[in-house]
Amino acid sequence: MSYSNPFPIRSAIAYQDGLLLATDGGIRYISPSVDKVYHSKDGLETSSFYGIEQSDLGIYGVSEYGLIAVFNPSEDRFKVINRSALSNKVRLIPDGISIVQNIIVLAFEDRLSFFDIQSSAFLWTINKIGHLPLSSSPIKKLHAQGDSLYVLIDDQVYSRAINWENLKNALDLSNPTLWQKTEVDYFQNPSTSLANIDEVTKSKIQWVIGNYLVSDNFVYYYDGTNITDISIHHQFPLSDTYEILALPSGGVVAASTDGSTSYYNGENWSISIHPHPYGVGSGLSAYQGRMKTLSALDQWKFSYHIWGFGYYIYPKGGEPHEFEVNAGGNHCLDSYLTETPYTVSTAITAAPDGSGFLTATAHSNGYSLIYISNDGEIQCAKQVGTTPFTGPMYAREDNGLWIIYVASRQGSLVAVEGGLDVFTFKPPRSNGGELSGGTLKSYKGFSSTLVDMAYDKKEKALWVVSISNIGYFDEEKDTLVTPTAIKGLRGAEYTSLDIDSHSNLWVGTATQGAYRLSPYRGSYDTLTALSINSKNGLFSDEVNDLSVDSERGILWASHNKGVTKYTRKDLRNADKFMTDSAEAIKAYPIPFRPHIHSVFNIDNIAENSVVSIYNRGGTLIKSFKGNALLGGKLQWNGLGKDGKLVAPGVYYYVVRRSSTTKKGKFIIIH
Repeated sequence: MSYSNPFPIRSAIAYQDGLLLATDGGIRYISPSVDKVYHSKDGLETSSFYGIEQSDLGIYGVSEYGLIAVFNPSEDRFKVINRSALSNKVRLIPDGISIVQNIIVLAFEDRLSFFDIQSSAFLWTINKIGHLPLSSSPIKKLHAQGDSLYVLIDDQVYSRAINWENLKNALDLSNPTLWQKTEVDYFQNPSTSLANIDEVTKSKIQWVIGNYLVSDNFVYYYDGTNITDISIHHQFPLSDTYEILALPSGGVVAASTDGSTSYYNGENWSISIHPHPYGVGSGLSAYQGRMKTLSALDQWKFSYHIWGFGYYIYPKGGEPHEFEVNAGGNHCLDSYLTETPYTVSTAITAAPDGSGFLTATAHSNGYSLIYISNDGEIQCAKQVGTTPFTGPMYAREDNGLWIIYVASRQGSLVAVEGGLDVFTFKPPRSNGGELSGGTLKSYKGFSSTLVDMAYDKKEKALWVVSISNIGYFDEEKDTLVTPTAIKGLRGAEYTSLDIDSHSNLWVGTATQGAYRLSPYRGSYDTLTALSINSKNGLFSDEVNDLSVDSERGILWASHNKGVTKYTRKDLRNADKFMTDSAEAIKAYPIPFRPHIHSVFNIDNIAENSVVSIYNRGGTLIKSFKGNALLGGKLQWNGLGKDGKLVAPGVYYYVVRRSSTTKKGKFIIIH
């Protein structure tokens, strides 16, 4: 499932009693009664769309880089029919689409292409209009009508006649003499004839479609007298997300570069919370520094940092923040600028005992470690770092001591040299409330600074990623180690990292989506990669951050224009299932109708158990163990050992784990 704020609007058409809008956040359908956004899960395979158009042959959406999809109204989803333009890595101009007969004309930034709907293939591409090279004089608008094609370049309209029915054999499309300058203006502002609308609003309107007035950032309904703004998309409030965090007690928090955060409770996203009165955010610093400044405690508190302005601590649900901590508040926080309070941080992590948060502030003499308690008390270990800046952080407790891992960084950008600082402190609770008296060891090993880290509690290993490397901290060898091989992954720019309950690494990348990396035969020396991208469920292949919810089996990923909720049963932690404190085993749906329901589920079972299904006469139908039970859930499609659908009737399941046996009955109906 994906969530996005579908703006800016790149193209618009009428559909039923509303509009279909091509946006950077998917294709949006909006009407007086419906507001829906189509994403990758609806067959689009990507999120950013620059063109949408319809003809007697159907409705066609074109992505930012030329992927073409057709809409199937009966299934209420899209189907990709051509991807060949993606390899050019050239953008479509916004609304650069027109359809005549069976031909889609597409205006890219440096070319004009002709696509045949019937064969689902491009017929021709030209890179000049007359004698004008489109690479230096790109098309602004185009319009196909009758036997003519019109394009707007600079302030001049050019046209030429085209035989659409025989376009396949049109060898003269590149003939410069067949393009003529024309005085016919097909590209006037569509709002010029509207009454009772102020000139400023008129100048922004790009499409007038029935009673709808549309620009790149608004949709108005106009009845001839009054204007109603229907732009707001209530399903997701953030305009640009770069960080995301699954909360320990459920839900998730997303953060935007403009300083806003939003909380998801499992059903809805909260309104956008912006803590700073001046509307500032972390902006480009979030991307350039790969900030990891969302952190959460089991008490539902979470923290967040705005570059230069301090820290904000929120209670459950993301209501207005409880308190603020900054360099200008008589605290011991460093100010990176000498002339004005300016707190710079790139990471926050939870204190190991849940008593508060740990962070670090940048300073030219070396960063400082900061402890912020749950009630707002501040303790600082001043200028203890080996570098002015830090990358991500993680903290754990071992034998009554805090072990704090900090990525060292020479500058605020991720391409600079960096390493790993490992601090050992007495917890403030046993050190007079102070964060002091710690020891430090520093390690190198990566050519660029770390951008994220995660701790595998089961295997007791710290994993790290830089923009180009993946590795782990080997405490016995006192070094950072890079695996010898990662099968199925190469050439990626890494952005983020988390670890699931089965010791699999999940890494986000800048252009390739996400990967699950599994130790091969339990060895860290070789990892095997499973690709998760926009073709199989991600909102976008540009992943800024990701976070694993092992309780519910969800991978959350943030993207430039939205958020993905990606559910996999093998992401769940099943360690507590079939214990005294666990939920009872659940079986559903009952009755099971194989032609209606895709699978029959037996949930809350131990992964090391064996599940057997018997018919009413006691004959074993099928048995399951191992990978079939990952995540503590069996999903059975109703097929027996012979691969055929079993007969209708009463069936029994038996779950055995060592000396524990659980039984149940269910019905299958055809």
